[in-house]
Amino acid sequence: MAGFTAFAQDQGGRKKLEHNIRLGTGVAFETGSNAKSYHNIGPAVQLAYGLDMALTENISLMPEISLRASMPFFLFAVGADLDGMAYADLSLSLRYHKPASNVIFGLAPVVSYMVVPGLV
Repeated sequence: MAGFTAFAQDQGGRKKLEHNIRLGTGVAFETGSNAKSYHNIGPAVQLAYGLDMALTENISLMPEISLRASMPFFLFAVGADLDGMAYADLSLSLRYHKPASNVIFGLAPVVSYMVVPGLV
């Protein structure tokens, strides 16, 4: 995963706004009664943008929008049900920044919308 962060500070040096851009990759797999062993395993990618807004010294609020997609590894395998999917995700996370460290805890509801069913 790669990321880029830019921020603005107030006169006292405290961050008020922080722009976050994230690019990630991973493995996606399907489980359940319709899953067919290795046919439903493949790479996944995600591109996200978030704006972290400081409310207090340790608490912030970050709305984020992301696009994520997954595709099967075995594009030419036997079976007509191999397809990828793409989603748009919206979240609003309440974040706690642990003092004197780079650790951040967050809690967020996420709403997802399938923008491209059957990507492949």
